[in-house]
Amino acid sequence: MKGDISAEPTAWEDAAHSRTTPTSRPSPVELLLQVGASLHAALVVDSKGWIVWMDPVLAGAAGWRSGPPVGRSMEEVLGGLPWLRHALDEALTGTDGLCEDDEQEPRLSAVVVPVFGEDGMQLGACARLRRSELPRPEATREQLEHERLEESFALLDTLFNHAPVALGFIGRDLRCLRINDALAALHGRRREEDLGRTVREMTPQLAPIIEPLMRQVLDQGTSIIGLNMTEESPATPGEQRHWNVSYYPVRAASGTVLGVGVVVAESTEEYRARAERDRLLREAEEAIRVRDDFLSVAAHELKTPLTPLKLHLQMLKGQADAGHVVAPRHVDKALAQLARLSVLVNDLLDTSRIQAGELELTTEPLPLREFIREVLSEFRGTSALHSLRFEAPDEPLVIRGDRARLAQVLTNLVENAFKYSPTGGTVRVTARRMGTEACVSVKDEGIGIPEEEQAQLFERFFRARNSPISGFGGLGLGLYICRDIIERHGGRIWVESGVGHGATFHFTLPCL
Repeated sequence: MKGDISAEPTAWEDAAHSRTTPTSRPSPVELLLQVGASLHAALVVDSKGWIVWMDPVLAGAAGWRSGPPVGRSMEEVLGGLPWLRHALDEALTGTDGLCEDDEQEPRLSAVVVPVFGEDGMQLGACARLRRSELPRPEATREQLEHERLEESFALLDTLFNHAPVALGFIGRDLRCLRINDALAALHGRRREEDLGRTVREMTPQLAPIIEPLMRQVLDQGTSIIGLNMTEESPATPGEQRHWNVSYYPVRAASGTVLGVGVVVAESTEEYRARAERDRLLREAEEAIRVRDDFLSVAAHELKTPLTPLKLHLQMLKGQADAGHVVAPRHVDKALAQLARLSVLVNDLLDTSRIQAGELELTTEPLPLREFIREVLSEFRGTSALHSLRFEAPDEPLVIRGDRARLAQVLTNLVENAFKYSPTGGTVRVTARRMGTEACVSVKDEGIGIPEEEQAQLFERFFRARNSPISGFGGLGLGLYICRDIIERHGGRIWVESGVGHGATFHFTLPCL
């Protein structure tokens, strides 16, 4: 525009290119320079009022003589132009406008524009200046109005193209008349490529939804606000993104609807944050449910052996007080209940150690065949209701492990097999080589485990739904502890089962 004070295009290009590379994401300063270049601004300041760019002619007009103004505060540099400093102060609060110096000739006027980033945060402000000369005889009122209209359009274009949301203007024929970079990017194109296209050409997959809504705005002249849409964007194929979309009628001064204004605000991050909150809430609710279930089971399990233990101790005391010989069966039963309590308490202590990472192992070479026989010998005479069979490996297998902890694993699996097997059922323990590992299996003929619950079986506090508390005791910690012990030995543990067809638990250990 005639009379403008603005930097030459080559100067702007040099400033912008010196601060960015084609593959880097623009910094706030680079974005400010890009907006300044598009406006041919004479002055660019950041959000704190520090000068990012200043035309040398303007610096001279401000009376600045102390070297390059870049990096200086605008209060320091614009001492001779207080009206411009005041206008920039207003722009840094998000207010744009036109200001003018009424005290000097030739008078100066400036269009000041706040600049925002994609996240809606203000980056700074730009000022485009020109000399406001007295009307020349040959300059008609229409020419002056045309100049002001051009400035208004320049200001509108800057705000439109650098808005933090996606904006568009669609004509009555549903063709794109105006679109900013943010909305064009959703289509995977530049804004110049979308101008003149129909809605169906721009977004063929969404056109069946969008077109009727736009025609409704055109026909009824009412806005449609806050539609939630989910779709893949050509810019990010394979990724579901979410938007909040509004359509507004754009009217002429006469009230005629000229087209549809489109405002699209992406809500993908908010949607994901809400989904993450919902997930965490579900997990918290599940954790509370598991905790409550565990407390209920733990109270039951800890109380169960106390009742018969108290009974047997009372009977022993009565026999002793009466001078009778203490019946061995009462002693044995009391000791059995104490052993049951010890197992429960030890399971709680082991779980606490696992959670704290303090479960320690003392390893040594173990001949597997002899080790298993030693552990199973503890069950002889205690499993009158079930048969226990051991199928030894065909070859000697030696592992390195903690004798006590591995005995704890095998004992737990065999006791579970007894617990869930029918009377007279057979529990089979087998050992064999499987590549470089030894595999130990414990098979029962019991109630089996539902397939959908097998993945959770080794989780803390988990109990299969088909395992009633009244019939089968335990805190739901045994298999959790077994898994941790086996994995600390470098092995793995799993189950194969079907409801009504028993269960087979396998664990592997590296061979020496």
